[in-house]
Amino acid sequence: MTGYSRSVSHFALGVMTLGQLLVGCFDVEQVDVPEAKAKPAPLLIDDFDDGDRQPSLESLELWHCFGDNGTAQNLRADPEKQGAHSTAGRAITFDLVDVTDGKQDYQAVELQARASVPLDLTDYERFVFWAALDARATPDALPVRIKLSCDDLGDGAELESPDQSVPAGGPFRAHSTPMAKFYHPAWIETDYDEASCLARVSALSFFLQPEMLDGSRASGRLTVDDAYLQ
Repeated sequence: MTGYSRSVSHFALGVMTLGQLLVGCFDVEQVDVPEAKAKPAPLLIDDFDDGDRQPSLESLELWHCFGDNGTAQNLRADPEKQGAHSTAGRAITFDLVDVTDGKQDYQAVELQARASVPLDLTDYERFVFWAALDARATPDALPVRIKLSCDDLGDGAELESPDQSVPAGGPFRAHSTPMAKFYHPAWIETDYDEASCLARVSALSFFLQPEMLDGSRASGRLTVDDAYLQ
């Protein structure tokens, strides 16, 4: 055998030996990969089609409307014969007065439905609702946000969505907020995290709070329709 042939044989033998050593040094462990979690079907809060105060979601109690932080005149929440995709919605009529006293009163209106049992909303990605503001409203745009209460976690515990601006006189438009953007308001001192609140929702509200200076007035009619989570 030539020197070249012997070198090739020795090289091949070395590769085989190294391969056996490598195989012997590492154990192959089978790992179970968890299946991807299926997304839940959309959860309808209310399509407002039947005109009554009972939301479509049966675990919610009747809608009720109330004012926050001062004088709310002619405050109503009535069935509306014009909706986003049907001939029905729910209209919130408001007339807010910031009494002239040298300070802002932060007037607000809520349309709220409480839950008969806490709702777990952690599997949903966004909250969607449709809204339109009548053309005679003042000011000419209304900030609307969604509030999710979680009373089990402490006094005043809730999450809020960022403001959604609804322009006066425009058509119905969808407003969609990722659930990841709901936040613990800084002015609420109760200690809780967003995930815990989403798992224990005790009420949800449409919250209307126009920008108002001391001594000013805000009035209008906001119609909401087709509220759901997806």
